[in-house]
Amino acid sequence: TNASFEILDLKVQCMSDFKAFFDDSVQHEVVKHVRRRNALLPIGMLPTELLQDIFNLLLFTPRGRRKSGFVRTISNLRGVSWFWRELLERTPTFWTHISSEDDIDFVSEALKRSDQAPLHLKHIGKSGDGGESPFLDEILPYSHRWESVTIHQPNDDVAAKYFNASAPIIKSFLLSSAAVPQPGSLGGLFGGALENLEELRVASCERVDWRGLSCVGLRTLDIEGETSLDMGVMFNILIANPKLQILRFENLTFAEYVQPKPTPPPIHLHDLQELTLKDIKYMTEDGYYGDDAPIARILQRIRFRPGTTFIIKEELQTEESLVTPEEFMSLIPSPVDALAYLHRVDDLQSAEVQAAFEGDRLELEIKENPRSKPTFSVEVHGLPQTLAKNWVVGALREVTTPINLRLQFRNGESTLIFLLDEVFFFQLWESVVDLALAGNFQLPPDFGRSFLRLLSTRFVSGDGSLVMPFPKLQHLRLSGISGVKAKDMLAMVRARFASPAIPTAHGATPVPMTIHCGNGIGGWRNKVMDDILATPGVTDVREFHEDLADIWSSSSSSGSEWPPPYDYFFDDFIEDEDDDEEEISSDEGNGEAEIDGM
Repeated sequence: TNASFEILDLKVQCMSDFKAFFDDSVQHEVVKHVRRRNALLPIGMLPTELLQDIFNLLLFTPRGRRKSGFVRTISNLRGVSWFWRELLERTPTFWTHISSEDDIDFVSEALKRSDQAPLHLKHIGKSGDGGESPFLDEILPYSHRWESVTIHQPNDDVAAKYFNASAPIIKSFLLSSAAVPQPGSLGGLFGGALENLEELRVASCERVDWRGLSCVGLRTLDIEGETSLDMGVMFNILIANPKLQILRFENLTFAEYVQPKPTPPPIHLHDLQELTLKDIKYMTEDGYYGDDAPIARILQRIRFRPGTTFIIKEELQTEESLVTPEEFMSLIPSPVDALAYLHRVDDLQSAEVQAAFEGDRLELEIKENPRSKPTFSVEVHGLPQTLAKNWVVGALREVTTPINLRLQFRNGESTLIFLLDEVFFFQLWESVVDLALAGNFQLPPDFGRSFLRLLSTRFVSGDGSLVMPFPKLQHLRLSGISGVKAKDMLAMVRARFASPAIPTAHGATPVPMTIHCGNGIGGWRNKVMDDILATPGVTDVREFHEDLADIWSSSSSSGSEWPPPYDYFFDDFIEDEDDDEEEISSDEGNGEAEIDGM
């Protein structure tokens, strides 16, 4: 009986083995058939060069970074046909972008198939990493081919192995880590062979010794989240790299800088395309932190051409300042030059200018169109209100280029409220196409009613004509404004768009307008709303819920998106495959960020 069972088990096993063999054979034949069929399709007859271009578009961004889902895309392309598989495997450039998030087998294959092509590496550290890194062990023997390296939050042991590797052709290095080489400083990175370095980005390393950095071909220098920087050393780096195209300093603290005597000559950066200076402080020996002085020192020292994308954000000292607000604002390039450059180079019909006033805070932005990134952006806190208004008025009154001016007045958290006189100071400006008011409880209870009455009341202009305030206004945005009732809004639109009793060239009916109702505005009865919408000149009445400060913001920030948005020390790193390979980018042609080191 036992023998019978053994014979039966053996037969079952033989049948199982035969089925597995049969399934494999069928699968193999199906794959061969599908590939033969695919080879006969028109896509299998495309010229090799055209296919390579198509694969490049599928795998990489226009700026050469690998796209999300890179490994999966390669796998899918290889499965289409034998011809596609062979083409992919014998093209080294398809295998040069490697990440520590890739499977180690893929890393090994990529290193082999990339032949002698330069490598682009990305290492993402995780909180559970030990002192060893299989990824690093695989790529270290190929350090002579490293062209770009991105390292985010490695532990000390892993960081030391990177920093001590010899990478003679490296052009791009991006570091976001508290683990920095000590005491050798950045000058000892990769054996000190940095003569080919073109891009250097350092973020959140807190204290980096920049002395000894010997590179003369930098195109991009991006520093964020550093403390106790030596401004003299930074100036020396700028002097040694006159071909810089992008210079970004953000969230930095400089040690107190004493201006040398005699005053050193200016630093000319004629190739500069973007200058970003945000939230920069200095620290004295007694631990006192201050603002405004470092940016003022930088602007006093460097020279760049008109048309350079200029981004600045700073808070001025109100007491014991080393630089007065008037001196600080005099160092900022003229918006007139920025607008003239846009008009001359891009032949724009009109540029977008956005000016926002909020207590002692001023924001001014210039864009090619409403959704583009700013080419000129100034955000300064701590300005006297009169100085802020006079600076904007003085700059924009000189503009000969057509502009669409978007004005915004906000109370926010400031105790300084805006007044009707400040708003209607601009009432004769035909460039104003968008006017936004964001109030709060500090405004007088009849503020809204008074505003609507003035907005619909003609006044005598300088030439004696009767004109309507803001005659080209296309969008009116109100939020948190007290005293805005339905009957007052209806009375305003009827009076504003009524034909003048004495028609004049300057007293024509203003352009049609859309009314945007925010917090505390709107919710009127249907009958009144119908009457408002039926008024000739009213395009629409809409609700909005976003902060007025975000209404005019572009779809993406002009600043760098480096470092990646997660914290090595406090958060677990959990991403899906697409996020693992998500690119973080910076286009050096237009100041737009693309940084993933891939």
